[in-house]
Formats: sequence, C-alpha cells, structure tokens
Amino acid sequence: VAVSPIVDQLLSLQQFLNMNLSILSLLFAVLACVSMVHASEDLLSNLLDAGSKELELLTAAVPSVEPTAEPTAEPSALPTLSPSSLASSAPTFKPSASPTLFMPTPAPGDPTNRPTSRPTTSAPTYQTSPILSFTSNFTLSGSTSPTMNSADQLTLRNVTAWAMQVTINTVTFVGSTSVAENRRMLRNGMSLFTTKWKLFATTRLDLPVSAGDTTNTTLLYIQKTTLLNNAVATNQFTTQLQKVAAQLGADSLATTDVEGVDNSAATVDNDLQYPPSDGKDGLSDGAIAGIVIGVVVFVALVAAGIYYFVYVRNGAKSHEAFQSNSDVEISL
Repeated sequence: VAVSPIVDQLLSLQQFLNMNLSILSLLFAVLACVSMVHASEDLLSNLLDAGSKELELLTAAVPSVEPTAEPTAEPSALPTLSPSSLASSAPTFKPSASPTLFMPTPAPGDPTNRPTSRPTTSAPTYQTSPILSFTSNFTLSGSTSPTMNSADQLTLRNVTAWAMQVTINTVTFVGSTSVAENRRMLRNGMSLFTTKWKLFATTRLDLPVSAGDTTNTTLLYIQKTTLLNNAVATNQFTTQLQKVAAQLGADSLATTDVEGVDNSAATVDNDLQYPPSDGKDGLSDGAIAGIVIGVVVFVALVAAGIYYFVYVRNGAKSHEAFQSNSDVEISL
C-alpha cells in the first residue's frame, strides 16, 4: 500500500518530463524553420541579384554582327602544350662588342668595281691647292704572313687615316717587306718554335693643304706626324689595328704589334693647274672658221678636177677622132 503512491508520483513525473521534451522539440523545430526561412530569403535575394547582373550583361553584350551559319573549321580538341617549333640553339650571328670602324667600308675615295653613275663633269678636276706629301714606315711584329694582302693593306690605310684624322682616300699603300722571326712557345710541357714575321710597311699621305687646319705646310706636317707618333707610342695604333683587322678579316694583322713608325721629310707640290679664263674646252671660233673654209676649198678643187677629166679631156679626144675620120674620107 505504501509503494503505490511513490509509483504514481514517478509516473506523473515521467509524464511531465515527456511533455516538456515534446515542447522543447517543438520549440527547436520552430527555431529551425525560422532559420531556414531566413537562409532561404538570403539565398533568394542573392539569386535575384546575380540574375539581374547576368541579365544586364546579356543585354549589354550584343554582338556587332550576326554569327555565320556554321563555323569555318572545327576547333581542336585540346590546345597545344608546346610551341610549334623550337627556338634555335644560338643566334644567327653574334653582335660586335664595339662600334663599327672609324672609316666605313668601302672607305670614301676607294673606287668600286663599276661606277654607279656617269661623271657630271667633262674633264678631271684641277689642282687648286698645294699638296703635302710624306711617307710613313711602320715596323709591325708578330704577323702570321710574310706578305700583306688587300685586306691587310686596307686595314693599315684605315688606321693610318684614323690616327692622322684625315680621310682614307688621302692615304696610299706603297709596299712592304718582311723578315722571319722564330718564337719559342711552351705547350703541354713541350718547347715549340713558331715562325712569325716582322713587316716593314710603307704608306704615303697626299693631303691638299686646303683640307688641313692651317695653310702653313710646315705646321701641317708637324701636326699630322705628331698625331701619328703619339698614337703609336701610346699603343692606341696597335689596339685600333687589331680591332679593324678582326672586322675586315685581316687575320695576319689580328695579333700584330706596332713597334714604331718613321716619317720621311715632306714634299709640297705647288704645280697648280687652273682652267682657262673663259671656262670653255675645245676649239676657238677662228679655228672652226678656218676648218670650214678649208673643207669648202677642198670640195671645190675635187669638183673642178672631176669636171676637167670627165668633160674637157674626153671632149678633146672626141674632136681629134672626128678630124682624123674626116681626113680619111677626103683622101679617098
């Protein structure tokens, strides 16, 4: 009898707890529904915003022209992963480390194989200025050839003109001689002897005095020889010679050293030649008139001779023949 009230209380407590749990579950379900509604509203607003933006882009991106009926070619399945051709392993040519020569090649004044156009003047130009001339004898050591070819000669002329600050057409290569040099060289522990050549090359400068900075020939000679001697003494001439030799393909001078230079005494050509005072070439008017008169007289003499032989002489022979025939008839 005493147990039953306790059981009743426990049962009522259980019912109360079950009812509270049902209420809490209902509350949780309501809260979940409310949160889902809010999330749906946010998602719907985002979708509406994105849809409006896409609609604006679609309305703005109107094609300028109508598309063709069909593509001209089918696209490839996948883009290529590598270029169509590989780059070359090295450039086609290596740029020079230094600027071009002081004098262009071919240098001004050097005649080409064939003239580009006819000369505009009918006769060569006249010498109107004294010409300063002297020779320069260079001593070049370490050449790989006993002779100097056209590339070597052009190289020496080029650098000589560069040192004296004149144009290359005023410098002429005169000639060269050589002497053998034996040099000892150690390679891989072995003693080798190589043959090099010492060259004695000569150039000549023919510079019009009007082309210089002064009209005094003595000062002009001192100026040009000083420039040349200083270039050789400071090894600038050797450096420029090796650089120009490499550019012009003068291999025998690529490792040549300039030991010294010796300049001859200067000569001045004062044989000036000026054009005639009237500035015209050819015969004078009197000579032309004399030639015309002589031709007319010669034609008249030829005509008179022809007339004499054709008409006068033949007529006399015909008259004599007629008289001889008449005498024969009278005698009969």
